[in-house]
Amino acid sequence: TIYWRDWSSDVCSSDLKYPTLVAAEPYAATLVSLLVHQSKSGAATFERIMADLGETGQRLLSPTELDDKSIETALGELRQLAPLFKLQLVEACLQIALIGDQSRPALEDLIRDLCADIDSPLPLTLAPN
Repeated sequence: TIYWRDWSSDVCSSDLKYPTLVAAEPYAATLVSLLVHQSKSGAATFERIMADLGETGQRLLSPTELDDKSIETALGELRQLAPLFKLQLVEACLQIALIGDQSRPALEDLIRDLCADIDSPLPLTLAPN
């Protein structure tokens, strides 16, 4: 059993539905797809970010596949991801904001919302001073 120090309590790996990011791969792919489309950064960015996360078996979802229900499902499932991997996912998503053509502040706001939705702390680069 692995234990993480959560910001509110100790979290035991057996209490989590997704103790690793690989276990939550389809849901991570949904969020990465959403951010890639928002940033207009393309499939190569999706593939690189997913590879950085150790996940290579997913494809970039089309905008029509990213409906409210699929996004809400992904967020709900990712709430059950181990805290360490939530932060890893958020930091990977932040890389999309650095790559894309879309306004970086708008993407950073989206990532702040993501952190709130999956109950993850903000990366230091987005934390208020």
